[in-house]
Amino acid sequence: MNQEIFSHIQIEFDGAGLLSQKLANELRALIISNQLSEGTQLPSERELSEAVKLSRTVVREAINRLKGEGLLKVQPSLGAFVSRPDTNIFETYLRVIDKPESKVIQDAQKLRLTLEPAITRLAAQRATAEHIEQLRQTVEKMDGLLDDGKQFIALDNAFHTILAEASNNRVLLILILSIHDTLDKIRSIILELPRVTQRANHHHRMILQAIQDREPEKAYQAMVDHLNQVQDDIDRILERID
Repeated sequence: MNQEIFSHIQIEFDGAGLLSQKLANELRALIISNQLSEGTQLPSERELSEAVKLSRTVVREAINRLKGEGLLKVQPSLGAFVSRPDTNIFETYLRVIDKPESKVIQDAQKLRLTLEPAITRLAAQRATAEHIEQLRQTVEKMDGLLDDGKQFIALDNAFHTILAEASNNRVLLILILSIHDTLDKIRSIILELPRVTQRANHHHRMILQAIQDREPEKAYQAMVDHLNQVQDDIDRILERID
């Protein structure tokens, strides 16, 4: 495994959050963006400690945090491996139930409309300075990748997952992680529409601003507006298919 990916992680103590949480955030972003794919083995605790220049205690705490989220599995004597939360009942349902794919997509979007505005409201109340900085950096990266659909989708995934993490509600986080594959499908099918990435990142900025301003209701509405735009895009695509 190429360990250079870990040497690029730079974490400094600035008084804003635990070092283990910062490291967990960095590793989570690598997993969500699929730079660390499912089944990938992490370096040993000692090797990872040396690569990120943090103590083994910090590394151990970060790994335990991600283990608790279902993103890592630790096997005795073998080490830590990238995993997915063991909550894939939703994905299983969406894959095997006897419905046309267009109906499955609509069902997944309705689930988002139920979950994500509430997540965003909580994020406006509970996000740490570290969460907000991660969201800001993700939005800026997306601005530079508006014409790169694959990378934009990976960062879009990261943005929404950071929001779920910022809600400080593990169940909501696991629910969002459990439908990543279906959300990727939604994002992929609307990419052919003109300026879809520009519209998406405009809404991301509105969401970020409301969270920075600690305005829960504005954050809630910003997410509703974003998801309504996504729904409009889905409807346009499905009209072509039908």
